[in-house]
Amino acid sequence: MKNIVTVQLQDYYQHKVFETVITKRHWTRFESRLRRNLDVTISLFDRYGIKATFFTLGWIAEMFPDMITSLEKLGHEIACAGFWGADRKAVTQADFREDMRIGKEALEYVTGKQLDGYRSIRRSFTDRELWLIDLVAEEGFRYDSSLMPIGFPGTREIAPRLPFVRESRSGPINELPHTSCSILGYRVPIGGGNFIRQLPSSFTFRAFKEWIKRDEAPFMLYFHPWELDSDIPAVSAFDGLTSLRQYRNLGKLRQTLPRYFEEAQFGTAREYLGLAPRPAASGKPTPEPSIPRFSSSSPDGRELPVTIVIPCYNEEASIGYLSRALEEMIASAGHDYALRFILVDDKSKDDTVRLLRQTFTDTDRYNILPLEQNRGVSGAICAGIEAAATEVVCSMDADCSYDPLELLKMIPMLDERTALVTASPYHPDGAVLGVPGWRLFLSRGLSGIYRLFLRHKLATYTSCFRVYRRSAMQRFKPQFGDFRGIVELLTLLDMGGEGIKEYPTTLQSRIFGYSKMKTLKTIKDHLRLLSRMGRYRAQARAMREGALGKE
Repeated sequence: MKNIVTVQLQDYYQHKVFETVITKRHWTRFESRLRRNLDVTISLFDRYGIKATFFTLGWIAEMFPDMITSLEKLGHEIACAGFWGADRKAVTQADFREDMRIGKEALEYVTGKQLDGYRSIRRSFTDRELWLIDLVAEEGFRYDSSLMPIGFPGTREIAPRLPFVRESRSGPINELPHTSCSILGYRVPIGGGNFIRQLPSSFTFRAFKEWIKRDEAPFMLYFHPWELDSDIPAVSAFDGLTSLRQYRNLGKLRQTLPRYFEEAQFGTAREYLGLAPRPAASGKPTPEPSIPRFSSSSPDGRELPVTIVIPCYNEEASIGYLSRALEEMIASAGHDYALRFILVDDKSKDDTVRLLRQTFTDTDRYNILPLEQNRGVSGAICAGIEAAATEVVCSMDADCSYDPLELLKMIPMLDERTALVTASPYHPDGAVLGVPGWRLFLSRGLSGIYRLFLRHKLATYTSCFRVYRRSAMQRFKPQFGDFRGIVELLTLLDMGGEGIKEYPTTLQSRIFGYSKMKTLKTIKDHLRLLSRMGRYRAQARAMREGALGKE
């Protein structure tokens, strides 16, 4: 009897731990390592003459259809993991079913065959959720492999840990549970992935050999292609435990998996169940909605010229991600906006300048502005605004902690009575993703204090993700070049009688690189800025009186 080997076909950034720091719509901004890791996986299988089952996202079928057709030609089985791989606890039952359905349609369109198998890759089913298998059956699958039978059998009913047939509302469906064994009466998973990487090889391989000796049922082995890759990019947004889980022992499976393949035979789930392939129904699946375009605020319908200023200080780790995000922004702007970018190097000490020049080679679109000395984030933004040749100027972080596409929604909010549109994650309609609680507490607290002094009662004062009227900015010269200058500029506009609008959006934790903010110093500097509020008010009054005198 052959055992079963399955591959959860995902790129590293599609693993479920990334959901805490990014949204799925940003997958295209990451460097894909899927093709190279899939090549390593196929080479390993070819060495041992193995055909495997690939539980695949519909998103991958749409982005890389040639990968799927190549796997089919090699004789591997394509199975479904949904389109995005919805988490059953994060969405409604209807949305979970829809993700399953459109994933199946996308994969069947590419393969030309009906898919037989489904696996929930975000979160496995438990013994209390066997009803979910009914949904799988209703969508036309002939087997499911989402069940993780773990726990103490003595405390509650545990689902079968061996293959079984469930009588669903749509008829019988095969269930192939993840492989588990008992340790001191507790069932633990031993079939692959993180468990094989983290647990001692002596334990997991011994458990595997004991399993195949008993010959009760096929051993279900699984892994992700990125687990064979010891060089996947490090993400700084993870906490210590998550980083350990994601990165520890990467590459170990290159040495571990051959031991399994030399010890026993492996094949596909379809082969074990004796299922014959079936041709897919004709017709292209319903396409995913594209990213919406936004109306130009140019009255004559021509492209509105817009400059986007991006301060960069020691951002070498973020350049690739930034480049892909800006290309996506340009495509989304279409013919509404003529976008130009000024990337201000704030006297970086790493390889930022070289990478900027190497990456952004279109000099008509991108201008690299190196500063002779470090001015701080506010100073770099002001230098970019000064160098801009357009009335509408935006600023954003190089780490894309705010989605650059949101600027396209903020630009139309600018008018003759508004000098500044600023992003706000603390607005009731805003959100925060992956940012540490202590940092949120600090930032919200500062905004609450500034609210006491300023005319505009905003939810957030410290964001540098903004849209400016350049002519209004030229009237005010912030004295501080660091983080204080961001609030100082808003303060000068507020007290100078300019209009300010707030746009609710999502703040994400930094993905690559590290934050330049020094917490204690930032607190002290903001307190010093607050002590100057009376002086700013007097300066604003003098400016207004001077303007009246000229009239």
